[in-house]
Amino acid sequence: MNRRLKLAALLLSPLIGACSMPNIESAGISVAPGSLQLSAPEVNVPLGGSGKVSVKVIKNCISPEEQATADIILAKVTPDGCHYVDENGEQRDHKENVWVGTQFSSTPEPSIYDSNPKPEIWYTGKIPDGLSIQWANQPAEEQRGEVILAGKQGDISSTELTVRTTSTVKPGSYVLHVTDNSSGRHNSAHNVKLTVNVTAPVPKSITGISASAQPTTITAGQTALMSASLTGTGDFDRTVRWSVMSGGGSLSASTGASVTYTSPSQATTAIIRAASAANPSVYKDLTVTVKPPPPTITGVSVTATPTTIPSGGSSTLRATVSGTNNFNPAVTWSIVSGGGTLSSTSGDTVTLTAPAGPANITVRASSVADMSKNDTVTVEVAAPDPQPGTAQLEGTITNWNASSTGGQVSIETSNADHTALTVLSSAPVNQNGTFTLTLPVPSTLDPYTIDFGQSCTKNVQPADLRVAGGSLYVTRDNVKRYLDSDASVRLSFLIYVDRAGSVDAQCTSTYTKPDGTVMTERVEYKYTFAAAGWYPVYLTVSQTNATTTVYTHTSGPLSGAPSSYIESDPVATP
Repeated sequence: MNRRLKLAALLLSPLIGACSMPNIESAGISVAPGSLQLSAPEVNVPLGGSGKVSVKVIKNCISPEEQATADIILAKVTPDGCHYVDENGEQRDHKENVWVGTQFSSTPEPSIYDSNPKPEIWYTGKIPDGLSIQWANQPAEEQRGEVILAGKQGDISSTELTVRTTSTVKPGSYVLHVTDNSSGRHNSAHNVKLTVNVTAPVPKSITGISASAQPTTITAGQTALMSASLTGTGDFDRTVRWSVMSGGGSLSASTGASVTYTSPSQATTAIIRAASAANPSVYKDLTVTVKPPPPTITGVSVTATPTTIPSGGSSTLRATVSGTNNFNPAVTWSIVSGGGTLSSTSGDTVTLTAPAGPANITVRASSVADMSKNDTVTVEVAAPDPQPGTAQLEGTITNWNASSTGGQVSIETSNADHTALTVLSSAPVNQNGTFTLTLPVPSTLDPYTIDFGQSCTKNVQPADLRVAGGSLYVTRDNVKRYLDSDASVRLSFLIYVDRAGSVDAQCTSTYTKPDGTVMTERVEYKYTFAAAGWYPVYLTVSQTNATTTVYTHTSGPLSGAPSSYIESDPVATP
């Protein structure tokens, strides 16, 4: 379009374009075909549905050269030729008119200028029945739309056209034309064909499902991602519903294209189903193999009984391993420091034998399955008892006959069956009944044993404690008698031990009296030895009830031995 035509369009624009704002650029649409563009030449619209297409227009401003050679003054055009100034003096952008319609032809009436006019082609014909259109920001069924040409030379502005169909329209292809105002509605060189393809509705049908699990093998407590998609025809419901059919575990959601499966804490084979929510008969089952969790060691605990032992003594060590999932409870033992020997390097219970003390022995038990899990215990070993020398027992026989001569006191041991006595030491008895008896270290020591009663329990520490026992006798006028303590607590005998230790034992026996009464006798031994040497043993007798008698033996220090004694019953001759 030449400059004069542009100017004419500017001056005449209030009269054309159905009340559009002044058109200050007409070359933007009319310079060449393609100035009016569609986002797609076709739009598919389902029966009873809608489709959209974008309409684009290129801006073409009036150049300064055209303004300089204009025959008239362009008072309403900005110097750059891209905008206009309204009656209020404000700068505005041009609104370009666009139309949509069908092609038709018409022949103008003959005139003095053309007595035989030719038919003209127009593109704003009636929209076919069953179709409706709507421009953005325009009322429905309005065939004219508007595009605001903002920006500078060559910028693209656009609007949107919506095409709708009714449910009664016949499926097929319908041709519409989109044209612009500047180029003329009847100019075939400046319109764009838009084909509307009306498609018949496709019946809704769900035809299949695909699903997967990633990964398919996990460890108990771990997760797997479950994904599924449906195939079908028409506008079908694509919702997938998930459920755990067997094997336990849980899902992060019950519906969705993908969910997370969390396995239980134990081994299992889980079946997870993905099914169409609209048609549950369409489904796929997924299998996830859940392996057992690996065994873990959580800790090792070690105890020692006792924790303090004499020189050369022993202690029982016990290890307890804790863990999960069928763990291996085995341990290996080692002496960290302090010396000594272990009865074994494996097993949950071992015996530690100490060297000569004093010492602190640290022993470690480590898990065989996880050596980083271990525990230690320390056993204190006392210093060895000093080798005792001879001791003395002093006393007075209160019922001693001063006229007697040749009397003596002795300490004697018996053999295993008590049929023979061995004199360890003897001393004369003075006329006033006093005596001083030397107590030597026995040449023979035996392990501590208990042979009384029908049922016995004992705890001897250390286990290899060695002892010798002796009873006191007094002899005069060729008669041997037992020497008893003249006190409420009876001195039963003396015992020698080779080291510090203790004895806690109990024996029980029963017998039946002629009248049928069952009598019970319980003998208790409660000894504590601070070091090697001689210790007096006392006997107390108590009656717990009419049929039970308790004989309790307790030890005490030699320094606390009785000082008063009496002659007792004669010793029976073997």
